[in-house]
Amino acid sequence: MKFGENLQAIRKEHKLSQEQLAEKLYVSRQAVSKWESGQSYPEMDKIISMCKIFNCSIDELVNEANISNKESNKKGKYNFNNYLEEVLNFVSQTIEMIMRMSFTEIIRCGFELLAIAFILFAFKIPVDYIGSLGNRLFSLLPNILSSFIIPLWSFVLNLSYFILAIIVFIHIFKTRYLDSYDVDEVVPEEEKVIEEVKEKKDVKSEKIPKVKKSKEKRSMTFAISSLLSQIISVLIRALTVTITIPFLMSLLMFTIFLVISIGLLFKGIIYLGILIALIAALVFNIVLVETLFNIIFSRKTDLKKIFITLLGTIIGLGVGIGITTFDVANSKIINEVPESIKLTTKVDEIKMNNELVLNSWHNVNFIYDDSLKDNIKIEIKYYENYIKASYRITGGNYFDVYKEEPNQILFSDLYHLIINDLKKKTFHNYNLLSEFTVNIHGSTKNIEKIKSNTQKYYNELQIEERNNQAEIDYYRSQLDTKNTKIYELESQLELKEFELQQSQSKIQEYKNKINGLITE
Repeated sequence: MKFGENLQAIRKEHKLSQEQLAEKLYVSRQAVSKWESGQSYPEMDKIISMCKIFNCSIDELVNEANISNKESNKKGKYNFNNYLEEVLNFVSQTIEMIMRMSFTEIIRCGFELLAIAFILFAFKIPVDYIGSLGNRLFSLLPNILSSFIIPLWSFVLNLSYFILAIIVFIHIFKTRYLDSYDVDEVVPEEEKVIEEVKEKKDVKSEKIPKVKKSKEKRSMTFAISSLLSQIISVLIRALTVTITIPFLMSLLMFTIFLVISIGLLFKGIIYLGILIALIAALVFNIVLVETLFNIIFSRKTDLKKIFITLLGTIIGLGVGIGITTFDVANSKIINEVPESIKLTTKVDEIKMNNELVLNSWHNVNFIYDDSLKDNIKIEIKYYENYIKASYRITGGNYFDVYKEEPNQILFSDLYHLIINDLKKKTFHNYNLLSEFTVNIHGSTKNIEKIKSNTQKYYNELQIEERNNQAEIDYYRSQLDTKNTKIYELESQLELKEFELQQSQSKIQEYKNKINGLITE
């Protein structure tokens, strides 16, 4: 490692920018930049001053072995402050570069960056094509899986493209403009003199005359920059805490699901894919939460360890989802409740009312039976252990079926039924346990009359709803007109108040003039 690299490593270790080090040494930032890039070499007094600033010996500053050992110990480990310093340093260098560029250079740089951004945006086309291929592939899975995997696939793919595009854009900008401009920047007047002296004397040391600087102003700039850095750090940590909360909740949920999955394993229910996917998701969540905690508490993060762990969890998640897909494909889905659950049927017969109206068509079936002349038979089917259903006639004409929760739900029976289904890899539709079916038996004349009355009732409701909506729209329009008028009157009032203030000012001015004349 050369002296310039040693100097850069020790400077960053002490969290000093090039400009801050230059301030302490009473030299320009360009001089420090040239020392680190190897273009020039400082004088001995500057080296001694740097040893005092860094609290190290000349051997530690110049000898590459000492610095190399320190760097190897710190390689791959950064905390939040390191990242923040790098970002702020990048922003500072960019602003400084723009301030030193001419108008023509800024225009040319802007057009080139727009061209680079357009090229990166064009790469979105093959990314979208890959995304569509993935969506078609995942759409072949069962709906319960595809509805989860397809949005996740699109999100991960778009996020990966977005992050990669930003990294490429920043890298091109840094190598094409920032680094080259820092090397080729315009040299200040005093450094031109130094270069001429160096050429005449053919020496590699750099003699920089001490120039009086506005130290107070620069110190204030550094103080403001430090304060801004602290504010940004606090805000980012607060945002990180907010982001961490849902991941802690998901960590709790994944742990609960993993415990349930292990418990089912002891009962002979083997879904290996789900178990592997849950373990991978849990490890991924733990690593993510640990990384967020490192950001919050400014602790060091081993990037290599995180990358390897995340790569392993992604592979495990893929293997788990793949195995689960085969398990689900070999399972049997039945859109019914298990046969062992008892279906209760409640039958009642009432006299036909020519004004009878159904309050709802939900789960209502009509069965024609001309043997029933003046009566209609109502048949309600439901699962008594999980729901209770009955009917009532309100207002003399309105037929309504309602349901209520039973006094006691046998969750133990339901639990054993689900466990039995999982063992057989069979899935029944347990949502039907909360549903009921109404069969209305009656003659053709009576049923058609009920349908006609119900349809007429709903048509009247729709007309009434449209009229109500029209009336609401009318009053909203009137309200908007009134609000507009109020706004115009308030504007006129403000104008009048302004004119009144001007008039009062003029009156006061005239009074002052009159008082002045009287005094004279």
